[in-house]
Amino acid sequence: MTALEIYNNNKDKFEALIVAFQIENDKINLSSFNDHENILQKHILDSLKIFEMHSFSENVIAKKTIADIGTGGGFPGLALAVAAPEIDFVLLDSVRKKTEAVQSIIEKLQLTNVTIINDRAENITQEFDASVSRAVASFEQIMTWSKHITKKNGDIFLYKSTKEEISGFIDKLDYKMGNDKRTIYHFSA
Repeated sequence: MTALEIYNNNKDKFEALIVAFQIENDKINLSSFNDHENILQKHILDSLKIFEMHSFSENVIAKKTIADIGTGGGFPGLALAVAAPEIDFVLLDSVRKKTEAVQSIIEKLQLTNVTIINDRAENITQEFDASVSRAVASFEQIMTWSKHITKKNGDIFLYKSTKEEISGFIDKLDYKMGNDKRTIYHFSA
Protein backbone atom coordinates (compact mmCIF):
# COMPACT_ATOMS: atom_id res chain seq x y z
CA MET A 1 0.00 0.00 0.00
CA THR A 2 1.35 3.46 -0.86
CA ALA A 3 1.79 6.33 1.59
CA LEU A 4 -1.01 8.24 -0.14
CA GLU A 5 -3.39 5.26 0.08
CA ILE A 6 -2.67 4.93 3.81
CA TYR A 7 -3.31 8.65 4.25
CA ASN A 8 -6.59 8.45 2.30
CA ASN A 9 -7.75 5.43 4.35
CA ASN A 10 -7.27 7.42 7.58
CA LYS A 11 -7.78 10.92 6.21
CA ASP A 12 -9.83 12.30 9.14
CA LYS A 13 -7.25 11.20 11.70
CA PHE A 14 -4.33 12.50 9.64
CA GLU A 15 -6.09 15.83 9.10
CA ALA A 16 -6.61 16.06 12.88
CA LEU A 17 -2.89 15.34 13.29
CA ILE A 18 -2.03 18.18 10.92
CA VAL A 19 -4.23 20.65 12.82
CA ALA A 20 -2.87 19.54 16.23
CA PHE A 21 0.69 19.80 14.91
CA GLN A 22 0.05 23.31 13.56
CA ILE A 23 -1.27 24.44 16.95
CA GLU A 24 1.77 23.13 18.80
CA ASN A 25 4.15 24.33 16.10
CA ASP A 26 2.79 27.86 16.47
CA LYS A 27 3.67 27.71 20.17
CA ILE A 28 7.24 26.37 20.06
CA ASN A 29 8.36 26.01 16.43
CA LEU A 30 8.66 22.22 16.09
CA SER A 31 9.27 22.57 12.36
CA SER A 32 9.84 25.22 9.73
CA PHE A 33 6.84 23.74 7.90
CA ASN A 34 3.53 24.96 9.26
CA ASP A 35 1.25 25.08 6.24
CA HIS A 36 -1.06 22.16 5.49
CA GLU A 37 0.58 21.08 2.23
CA ASN A 38 4.14 20.99 3.58
CA ILE A 39 3.12 19.14 6.75
CA LEU A 40 1.22 16.61 4.63
CA GLN A 41 4.02 16.12 2.08
CA LYS A 42 7.17 16.51 4.18
CA HIS A 43 6.05 15.04 7.48
CA ILE A 44 3.05 12.73 7.04
CA LEU A 45 3.58 11.20 3.59
CA ASP A 46 7.36 11.12 4.05
CA SER A 47 6.87 9.22 7.32
CA LEU A 48 4.39 6.81 5.73
CA LYS A 49 6.78 5.90 2.87
CA ILE A 50 8.18 3.17 5.13
CA PHE A 51 5.01 1.12 4.53
CA GLU A 52 6.08 0.79 0.90
CA MET A 53 9.08 -1.29 1.95
CA HIS A 54 8.49 -5.00 1.68
CA SER A 55 10.60 -5.65 4.77
CA PHE A 56 8.57 -3.19 6.87
CA SER A 57 5.12 -4.33 5.79
CA GLU A 58 6.00 -8.03 6.02
CA ASN A 59 8.20 -8.11 9.14
CA VAL A 60 7.49 -5.15 11.36
CA ILE A 61 3.72 -5.01 11.24
CA ALA A 62 3.70 -8.30 13.18
CA LYS A 63 5.86 -6.78 15.92
CA LYS A 64 4.53 -5.19 19.06
CA THR A 65 6.80 -2.26 19.94
CA ILE A 66 8.61 0.34 17.86
CA ALA A 67 10.78 3.18 19.17
CA ASP A 68 11.05 6.49 17.31
CA ILE A 69 14.50 7.80 18.23
CA GLY A 70 14.76 11.59 18.24
CA THR A 71 11.11 12.13 17.39
CA GLY A 72 11.37 15.94 17.53
CA GLY A 73 7.93 17.18 16.51
CA GLY A 74 6.59 13.62 16.48
CA PHE A 75 7.57 12.29 13.08
CA PRO A 76 7.67 9.60 11.91
CA GLY A 77 6.18 8.11 15.10
CA LEU A 78 2.82 9.92 15.19
CA ALA A 79 2.07 9.21 11.53
CA LEU A 80 3.06 5.55 11.93
CA ALA A 81 0.90 5.25 15.06
CA VAL A 82 -2.15 6.57 13.22
CA ALA A 83 -1.50 4.14 10.35
CA ALA A 84 -0.82 1.10 12.58
CA PRO A 85 -2.93 1.30 15.75
CA GLU A 86 -2.14 -2.34 16.56
CA ILE A 87 1.52 -1.46 17.26
CA ASP A 88 2.74 0.32 20.40
CA PHE A 89 5.03 3.24 19.63
CA VAL A 90 7.43 4.89 22.07
CA LEU A 91 8.64 8.29 20.93
CA LEU A 92 11.97 9.41 22.39
CA ASP A 93 13.41 12.90 22.53
CA SER A 94 15.68 14.68 24.99
CA VAL A 95 14.15 18.15 24.50
CA ARG A 96 11.40 18.67 27.07
CA LYS A 97 9.48 21.37 25.17
CA LYS A 98 9.23 19.02 22.17
CA THR A 99 8.06 16.03 24.22
CA GLU A 100 5.47 18.21 25.97
CA ALA A 101 4.16 19.44 22.60
CA VAL A 102 4.03 15.89 21.22
CA GLN A 103 2.25 14.71 24.39
CA SER A 104 -0.37 17.40 23.76
CA ILE A 105 -0.84 16.11 20.20
CA ILE A 106 -1.15 12.53 21.46
CA GLU A 107 -3.87 13.62 23.91
CA LYS A 108 -5.75 15.69 21.31
CA LEU A 109 -5.80 12.73 18.92
CA GLN A 110 -6.53 10.24 21.73
CA LEU A 111 -3.78 7.93 20.51
CA THR A 112 -3.71 5.01 22.94
CA ASN A 113 -0.81 3.26 21.20
CA VAL A 114 1.76 6.03 21.74
CA THR A 115 3.95 6.92 24.70
CA ILE A 116 6.42 9.79 24.79
CA ILE A 117 9.63 9.66 26.82
CA ASN A 118 11.72 12.74 27.55
CA ASP A 119 15.23 11.26 27.67
CA ARG A 120 18.25 10.47 25.57
CA ALA A 121 18.22 7.16 23.69
CA GLU A 122 21.42 5.98 25.37
CA ASN A 123 19.68 6.23 28.78
CA ILE A 124 16.78 3.98 27.79
CA THR A 125 16.89 0.45 29.19
CA GLN A 126 13.76 -0.90 27.50
CA GLU A 127 14.30 -2.91 24.31
CA PHE A 128 11.99 -2.66 21.30
CA ASP A 129 11.12 -5.01 18.45
CA ALA A 130 12.10 -2.29 15.98
CA SER A 131 13.30 1.29 15.86
CA VAL A 132 12.89 4.13 13.40
CA SER A 133 14.76 7.37 13.07
CA ARG A 134 14.29 10.28 10.72
CA ALA A 135 16.75 13.16 10.28
CA VAL A 136 18.28 12.92 13.77
CA ALA A 137 22.02 12.36 13.67
CA SER A 138 24.84 10.87 11.67
CA PHE A 139 24.56 7.28 10.54
CA GLU A 140 27.15 6.08 13.07
CA GLN A 141 25.47 7.82 16.01
CA ILE A 142 21.95 6.70 15.18
CA MET A 143 23.12 3.11 14.68
CA THR A 144 24.75 3.18 18.13
CA TRP A 145 21.51 4.38 19.72
CA SER A 146 19.36 2.02 17.65
CA LYS A 147 21.41 -1.08 18.46
CA HIS A 148 21.27 -0.14 22.16
CA ILE A 149 17.45 -0.21 22.32
CA THR A 150 16.48 -2.63 19.52
CA LYS A 151 16.13 -6.30 20.44
CA LYS A 152 18.53 -8.81 18.95
CA ASN A 153 17.16 -9.81 15.53
CA GLY A 154 15.03 -6.67 15.62
CA ASP A 155 14.71 -4.18 12.80
CA ILE A 156 16.26 -0.73 12.45
CA PHE A 157 14.84 1.68 9.86
CA LEU A 158 16.68 4.91 9.07
CA TYR A 159 15.27 7.69 6.94
CA LYS A 160 18.31 9.41 5.43
CA SER A 161 19.20 11.70 2.58
CA THR A 162 21.20 9.80 0.00
CA LYS A 163 24.18 12.10 0.55
CA GLU A 164 25.62 9.68 3.11
CA GLU A 165 27.37 6.51 1.99
CA ILE A 166 25.77 3.67 3.91
CA SER A 167 26.48 -0.04 3.65
CA GLY A 168 25.28 -3.18 5.38
CA PHE A 169 21.57 -2.67 4.84
CA ILE A 170 19.15 -5.50 4.13
CA ASP A 171 16.62 -3.54 2.13
CA LYS A 172 16.24 0.04 0.97
CA LEU A 173 13.58 2.22 -0.58
CA ASP A 174 14.58 5.20 -2.72
CA TYR A 175 12.01 7.93 -3.32
CA LYS A 176 11.68 11.62 -4.03
CA MET A 177 10.51 14.20 -1.52
CA GLY A 178 10.11 17.38 -3.47
CA ASN A 179 13.42 17.88 -5.28
CA ASP A 180 15.39 15.72 -2.84
CA LYS A 181 16.11 12.03 -3.24
CA ARG A 182 15.49 10.15 0.01
CA THR A 183 16.16 6.60 1.14
CA ILE A 184 14.91 4.44 3.97
CA TYR A 185 17.50 1.87 4.99
CA HIS A 186 16.60 -1.36 6.79
CA PHE A 187 19.16 -3.04 9.06
CA SER A 188 18.93 -6.02 11.37
CA ALA A 189 20.00 -5.48 14.99
